[in-house]
Amino acid sequence: AGRNSPPLQTWPVALTPPGSWGRAFTLPVDVGFVGFKASEAVAAAAPQVRLTPQRIVDVSQRPRTPAVLGSATYGHVVVLVHGEDAWPERDGIWMRGRTTATLTVIAPPGRRALLLRAGAVQVDVVVSLDGRDTAVTLNPGEQRTVDLAWPTDAGTTSSARQVRIRTSAGFVPAEIEAGSRDRRLLGVWLAFAPVP
Repeated sequence: AGRNSPPLQTWPVALTPPGSWGRAFTLPVDVGFVGFKASEAVAAAAPQVRLTPQRIVDVSQRPRTPAVLGSATYGHVVVLVHGEDAWPERDGIWMRGRTTATLTVIAPPGRRALLLRAGAVQVDVVVSLDGRDTAVTLNPGEQRTVDLAWPTDAGTTSSARQVRIRTSAGFVPAEIEAGSRDRRLLGVWLAFAPVP
């Protein structure tokens, strides 16, 4: 989901031709690009791919969001990245320095911790969720957590919420790390974890 990220979901496929296999998935916001990549073994079977919508939410009922350019899954948390100010990676997300990034976060009910870690420079970070701002100042290499409370309504399996993250500063790895070719302006690293 989006062009600049690792796979949002992966599925093991047991398929012996001629046979069929299927999975259901949900997109909680409009996503302009959804792609499928098969393993070599599945691709060698030359399968047909058929998508059958099970439910389409009326456009007036969908949340309005900027374009989804990246996505990732971290345990039970799914993150969709809007715009070009955040880069999903295998274990977390780098946010661009000196900007505001918007994420759609889909998580089951309960408390979650947003782990924030500064890179090579001090950075002020503001996390906005449901109209509430949490501001932290991180020294180089320092890590802090911000609690994110998800709804605990009966019958709720997961819900999507928008989180905005603003960073005051950043660093370019290629300018401070020998051998690095990374020219991105990195502000803060973030990851998600459950709160016991």
